[in-house]
Parts: sequence; structure tokens; C-alpha cells
Amino acid sequence: MATKSKLEQAIERQARDLPEAQRELVLSQFSTYKWNKRRMDELQDQLKLMDRQPPPADPAAYKTFVQHRKAITSERTQLSNANNSISSKLFMQLKDTGGEVDEFEKFLHQND
Repeated sequence: MATKSKLEQAIERQARDLPEAQRELVLSQFSTYKWNKRRMDELQDQLKLMDRQPPPADPAAYKTFVQHRKAITSERTQLSNANNSISSKLFMQLKDTGGEVDEFEKFLHQND
């Protein structure tokens, strides 16, 4: 069984203090955030692989290569924007739910 990240632990801990409907919404949003993150990692791996190979010499193949790279980059950007939106919503919903030390805020500022 995979161990949970500090972020996941903090969100689950703070979500326990929320009303049931809000807790389910927070956990659903966080599930989407994690899925987006995994997909962004996959896309980043694809881009790294593409960068290791020389681009095709054939103009038609090169055009396809560039279009594919643009599509991957665009999807990654869209997912990143979605995660930024989700994280700000989670922050607002979980702010001040962690007792004396707000776990979510502590996680966000751990490298300050």
C-alpha cells in the first residue's frame, strides 16, 4: 500500500472537521487534483522522451511531431491551470480547520 503524502494527510485530517457534504466535495476535488498531477507527470515524461530524440527530417513528419508536442504541452498547461484553481478552492475551504496549527497552510509554507 502506498504511503500518503504530507499534503494528502493534511487534507484528510482537516476534512474530518467539515460538514459531510463539504468534506465529500473537498475529497472529490483533491482526487481530481491528484489525477491531474499524475497525468501532468505522464505528459512531462512524454515531452522528455520527445526531447531526447532528434526531430523527424521529413517535413510532413516534422509538422506532425510539432503538432503532437503542442497538444501535449497544451494539455499539461490546462491541467496545471485546473490544479491551481483546485488548490486555491481547497485552501479556502480548509483554511482555519486545522486547530491551532493549520496543517494545510503549514504544508504550503514549509519551504518559505
